[in-house]
Amino acid sequence: MEHRWGVRRAVDLGVRICGEDETTAVGRLADISISGAYVRTSKTFGLTSRIYIEARANRSRAVVSEPLRLHGRVVRQEFMGIGIEWDDLGSEMLRRFMAHAMSMRRIGTGLTEERARDERCLVLMMHGLAGGRKQDLRS
Repeated sequence: MEHRWGVRRAVDLGVRICGEDETTAVGRLADISISGAYVRTSKTFGLTSRIYIEARANRSRAVVSEPLRLHGRVVRQEFMGIGIEWDDLGSEMLRRFMAHAMSMRRIGTGLTEERARDERCLVLMMHGLAGGRKQDLRS
């Protein structure tokens, strides 16, 4: 069942994921919308798990800022990441988080072409399909 509302925006932002059982993981925010997000991570969280993700609004070491934090639940678990649905779709924090993520995204689709190929290669190698030959996967 599709839970997504709004337009997904491709982004590439490092985030920390925290579960209600105090499980933590790091990940990369791959896309975001007003209703949720997709985070690439190797950590598994159960479906419907209550979580929050956070990112620092200022990356400067000279300025310490409070993290931007969004609460939600896991609505999709995949090999390369999790789909999250936000708890509060109209919050000021969601607006700030989205603005920050959009300001940090790469020009274009959110991923460089080379990084996208490298990620495809990693997935195939993890499934034993690439035979360890990265150059064969470039297209």
